[in-house]
Amino acid sequence: MSDAADNAFERMPRAIDERAVLLERLRLLDADDGEAQAAQGEPAVLFRLGAEEHYAVAYRHAVEIVQRTAVAPVPCTPPHIAGVMNLRGELVSVLDLKQMLSAVPAEYDATAPILVVALGEVTVGLRIDEVLGQLLIDAAGLEPPLPSEGVRNLGWVAGVHGGTVTVLDVAALLSGGDLVVDERVG
Repeated sequence: MSDAADNAFERMPRAIDERAVLLERLRLLDADDGEAQAAQGEPAVLFRLGAEEHYAVAYRHAVEIVQRTAVAPVPCTPPHIAGVMNLRGELVSVLDLKQMLSAVPAEYDATAPILVVALGEVTVGLRIDEVLGQLLIDAAGLEPPLPSEGVRNLGWVAGVHGGTVTVLDVAALLSGGDLVVDERVG
């Protein structure tokens, strides 16, 4: 053992009461840290669609951000399904959020990232324009989404953060019937 490790070991409490006090302090400090994090909000990925529309997805659903990957279109699918991509040997469906939300014209830069999200066994990619960073979202402080002609399903929107960021409800987005394609080619 090093001198520092020997010195630290010598300073450890030997009596049961001293150890119990230290363990209780550690438990309280850990609980305070968890409460502080919950009070600040849930971390989310902040991204941009179009020139200025900002959206967010909770980190608990975010798997990864894929840069510069080919998306192969799939015949006989609705316009909101951009296609599929190869993610380390697994085919993952890619959704075109601009089509789903009718946010802006559905054009993307060839280098646009894809935000991979998951809910249970379902994993999909969300085509976005740019990752802007992270954001802490207070679910209790979200404003309700405003009715919009373009958004086919307001259930996909959890709320609006700070009046400028639309927070997507990934559970509603991935559990809806809009992802099921049952068109037959004659």
